[in-house]
Amino acid sequence: MKKTLLNLSPQDILEAPIRAEIFSIERLEQYATYLAEHLETDGVSKERKPLLKRLQHNSEALISAYHSLTESIHQKEELSPTAEWLVDNFHIIENQVKEIRNDLPPSYYQELPKLVVGDLAGFPRIYALALALIAHTDSRLEVEALRRVVEAFQTKSYLNIGELWAVAITLRLALVENARRVAVRTVWDLNQKKLANAIADEILDGDQDIQKFRKNLAKIGGLCGESIDTQYAFVSQLAKRLRDQEGDVWPIQDCLNVNLKKLKVTVEHAVDLDHRQQAADQMTISNIITSMRLLSNINWQKFTESVCLLDRVLEADPAGAYQEMTFATRDEYRRAIERISKKTKVSE
Repeated sequence: MKKTLLNLSPQDILEAPIRAEIFSIERLEQYATYLAEHLETDGVSKERKPLLKRLQHNSEALISAYHSLTESIHQKEELSPTAEWLVDNFHIIENQVKEIRNDLPPSYYQELPKLVVGDLAGFPRIYALALALIAHTDSRLEVEALRRVVEAFQTKSYLNIGELWAVAITLRLALVENARRVAVRTVWDLNQKKLANAIADEILDGDQDIQKFRKNLAKIGGLCGESIDTQYAFVSQLAKRLRDQEGDVWPIQDCLNVNLKKLKVTVEHAVDLDHRQQAADQMTISNIITSMRLLSNINWQKFTESVCLLDRVLEADPAGAYQEMTFATRDEYRRAIERISKKTKVSE
């Protein structure tokens, strides 16, 4: 049966947003040189993981999330700031998906050098670089940092013309991937809060005793399993609703505390982690939208020529003719070199 956002398992939700330690530009340059030395490629690798199929999956999940959130708006339910960002800027995400589909035909994708080792084996090398940049900037891109990272990478390993033109595409792919992860978790958390509210309403109305509450916890799963990573929103909302209530609900609060203690978590800790996660997700989604806008405004012809090592060679023309050519003519020179390189199997 096809999954929807409303019946995803906790394992699906545990796919965390792409975030890592934030690096300065200098640290990003150092990491880029490290990746250049360690990302092993093989032009004839048989393993393929088409990003277009992944893009389709992400697009479907994002659309489903958007519909879920807009339905919550129609029901006058309270949305988190992250959810509001997603709804208000969904058209920007959709435009990014369209641009990727237009700029990355299957034939072009197949020509990009693929990785042969590691978790990203089968994926294009330039996509791995894009993911690293997204992770270590929390999806907040800047043109200068992007240029310096690409240049630093090429001090150790040459990026061919096709890879350089794919910088914009793979960055968009990474941002869409990250947006999908945040969106899915946002909808999951919203549903967890709805569940907590429904249970709290029954408790406060006297329609749910301690026995029924234990059964509900068992159905939720996370509080009775090995992990609570997907249940912080539920615990936080339920604790909020039951706070400062009369003695009738104390046994239920004790039951909640006992279940959390088994997982070495307190209510206060769960609430704190929920708040931290919401703040982090809000920052990430705002960075994603800001970076998507940036990518749509960059002059990629100018950027690509500025970081293309092949251009530096051609610009050494003693007569200076190459630099005086139009972009279209210079591009014809590069395309001719690409064709010769492929036929002779010699580096550009």
